Amino acid sequence: MAARRRDDPTGHPGVRSLAFWIGQAALFGWAVAERLGVAPTLTAWDILVVVMGLYLVCSATVGLRRGLN
Repeated sequence: MAARRRDDPTGHPGVRSLAFWIGQAALFGWAVAERLGVAPTLTAWDILVVVMGLYLVCSATVGLRRGLN
């Protein structure tokens, strides 16, 4: 189990941190745009899709940078 945690890019602390901060910035930006009437209202499903997509992209990026393919 320890070997899987070490080699799994989704479990890397950098992925979690990167996905969290990018997600927080995106949600904050969307909230501002929504309040200004520039962006439509998001539903929970929209947010879930965006967060999972962000996590997938961050995971793939960190994995490729670490040489895991």
